[in-house]
Amino acid sequence: MSFNKQQTRLQQLDRLIRMRCTGNAGEFAQKLEISQSSLFLLLQTAKELGAEIHFNHYRCTYEYENPMRFTCGFEVIDRERLHQTRGDISCGELPNLPGKKKHSFLFRISKNYTTPKF
Repeated sequence: MSFNKQQTRLQQLDRLIRMRCTGNAGEFAQKLEISQSSLFLLLQTAKELGAEIHFNHYRCTYEYENPMRFTCGFEVIDRERLHQTRGDISCGELPNLPGKKKHSFLFRISKNYTTPKF
């Protein structure tokens, strides 16, 4: 599966979990237009990236144990801030380009996001 497709599915998964409208595994898979086995692989990927997901039997929905949000992309930050950032999965540096300041990149699951109240 391509990285873009995986990223899009993780964003959809994140949105439905934050809205607390996933339903059970079968309903959740239908909403994402994937099979249940693909859903479980996607949930495993999210967990490997740091998502703390569980199924709430009372509400019949998947939830984050702590408020969080999936973010993926590149953000220019200085080296000091890179070391101070919390909730990161992996980080590194972009190559030093001639005449350019050295930049770092960041890929993270943000645990500082607050879930909106409905």
